[in-house]
This record gives sequence, structure tokens and C-alpha cells, in this order.
Amino acid sequence: TATTESDSITTTESDTTTTESDTTTTESDSITTTESDTITTESDSTTTTTE
Repeated sequence: TATTESDSITTTESDTTTTESDTTTTESDSITTTESDTITTESDSTTTTTE
């Protein structure tokens, strides 16, 4: 009895390619210009001339 054994050792290794994307942090400077409208309330000077 001739025992012919075929060793089936197939080592197929796939190279892991690590493709890393550089995270570009684009930050927009939040410049909130809150300008308060100057409301000039002028009171009409009523000149009461008592004769």
C-alpha cells in the first residue's frame, strides 16, 4: 500500500495596505460682529411761553 499524501498547505497572504486619509480640519473663524444700533430718542423740547 503506497501512501501518497499531498500536503496542501497554501499560504495565500494578502498584504494589508493601510491607506490613511489625512484629516484636514478646516476651521472657520467665527467672528460674530454684533453691533447695537444706537437709537437716539430725542425729546422735543416744548417751550411753553406763559405770557
